[in-house]
Amino acid sequence: MRKLLCLFVLTASVAFPQSPIKKDLFYLFDKIPPLPANSKEAYGKGIREGGGGGAEAKYSYVVELFDPFFAETQKLSMETMNQPGSKIAGVDNPEELAKKMESMSEEQKMKVAMEMAKGMQTGPRAIHESPEVMNAFREFGELNDLLSQEQNSDLKYRQYDREGPLNKKFSEMDARTNKIICEKFPAHCEGIGQSSFSDAKQQADRVGAYRMLLQNWNEKNSLFDKELVAARSDLAKRASLWKKRLGPFNDALRKANFGADAKDPSILQTLGSGQQRILGGMEELAWSSGQVWASAAALYAQKVQLEYEMVESQKK
Repeated sequence: MRKLLCLFVLTASVAFPQSPIKKDLFYLFDKIPPLPANSKEAYGKGIREGGGGGAEAKYSYVVELFDPFFAETQKLSMETMNQPGSKIAGVDNPEELAKKMESMSEEQKMKVAMEMAKGMQTGPRAIHESPEVMNAFREFGELNDLLSQEQNSDLKYRQYDREGPLNKKFSEMDARTNKIICEKFPAHCEGIGQSSFSDAKQQADRVGAYRMLLQNWNEKNSLFDKELVAARSDLAKRASLWKKRLGPFNDALRKANFGADAKDPSILQTLGSGQQRILGGMEELAWSSGQVWASAAALYAQKVQLEYEMVESQKK
């Protein structure tokens, strides 16, 4: 077990060395896609020309709002792993070392892993670093501890906390509406080809049923509008909280010239990990926004489908 652990630590460190990007990443907060104004806007911006809008369709708001944002954060994330300073302490060429290890015996790999583990256990050599660099290093330690505490669950997205009860309410409304429809418009609920009612009765029941379904949708949409207000407030509060949590480390990193003067590779790797934390927080907020967009578009798609079916039924 110890042997496997050492090899895992070594290979993981070699594969994912990090070094901070020489820029302030907080500008990305302004690029997080905001929530839609309503379900109609989400759907209207969602259907691409020539697309049917079904589950298999690619929604343009994803292409136009979210794909560029995540492409930028992923590009920045990769940059933290590809910089010249992104090295393992005592290793000039991690890729070359990884290739050499492929042809090593288990005993040789074990020996290299143990040596690397010793190097990592020594930690940063603070005596060689500037006060600004070491302050950034300490700030990340505090940030990491803070984000690891259970009481910081306030950073977790609450949409699912809201979405679960809302979807349950929608299901109850749909079930109640369908029950009333079958009582008031029985011809609409009969199986195809099994109707015992006249054509006129079937047509009248279809119209009555669709009107009730649209009324039910309007009520669901009104509830969703209220949830959008709450979700918008949630997202704004969490964005503010992320800035507050990440701000001290980001400020310290800026004063340390983003680690440009750091001499210890392990410190560079730690500061790079800190910037990964910043990117992760922003991606989490964008992901939350995307979930609301998807729910809003899906809801309005129900109305579009109902209206289409109503028009088609009148042709029969």
